[in-house]
Amino acid sequence: MIESVLPCVQSRDDAQGGPSSAVRVDANAYLDYNYGNQEIPGRNSFSVLDLRETVGEGQLVAFRFKNATCVVAGTFNMYIVQPAWLAKIGIIPKGTEVAIGSKLDEPGFRFSSHKLRSQWIITPSRIEVATESTEEDCGAKVAAVLQALPWTPLAGLGNNAFFAAPLQEVESLPEEMRHAPKTPPGYDLTQRSFHFGASQDGRIFNLQLNITKDELELIVNVHTELRSRDSEVGQAAARRFLRDRKDAEALIGHYFKASIEYANNDAKPA
Repeated sequence: MIESVLPCVQSRDDAQGGPSSAVRVDANAYLDYNYGNQEIPGRNSFSVLDLRETVGEGQLVAFRFKNATCVVAGTFNMYIVQPAWLAKIGIIPKGTEVAIGSKLDEPGFRFSSHKLRSQWIITPSRIEVATESTEEDCGAKVAAVLQALPWTPLAGLGNNAFFAAPLQEVESLPEEMRHAPKTPPGYDLTQRSFHFGASQDGRIFNLQLNITKDELELIVNVHTELRSRDSEVGQAAARRFLRDRKDAEALIGHYFKASIEYANNDAKPA
């Protein structure tokens, strides 16, 4: 079963294997999903700044950036894509000491280093690069791997980001999202979710808001289908890592009346 990187209706802790994993569902579910015919507002005609002028600064939900990932699904030789090989082709600095851990739920391994701002997961079915830094371009690293292995069969690529906001911010959401429905006797409502999908230029933007008992979670996935397509298409999709997040911010403002805040020591994506 090939895994893709589409958000599903569940909480982040349940859906993700760790703080830097992508949300995944069976790729076949993507093929049958009806996203409708929604257009993404053009960057020249709409922005979060425009939205602030319309609804007022204080009425926007302020989500904070938590982490981001670039995940490419395909058929990979994890005995080639090793830290030493990545250093040899210049993706990570030579001589970098890394901590390597095995994955118990599937074949593969993960590695990280205190000298790197990203963590890698390599399996036969995917490569995932994750970071908690807004400045780190995970997509550029994935694109470099695909460029070095141009004949690798690819299935899809996802540029993903996770944001969070305090639960009290729910009062600043659009009216239809503020109020919980009645729950049948004997049940506790643990989560409400709202999902929007919009397409532009071969990209599927998936935005999912989870209202949990503890906080508001916002999951962004920008999916590019790569089956039967050249490696160059996958490389281009990976290089849009920061741009896709920026474009998603305008959609977040449009659908959720929300903005993204970055810590003072973080830089916004270019």
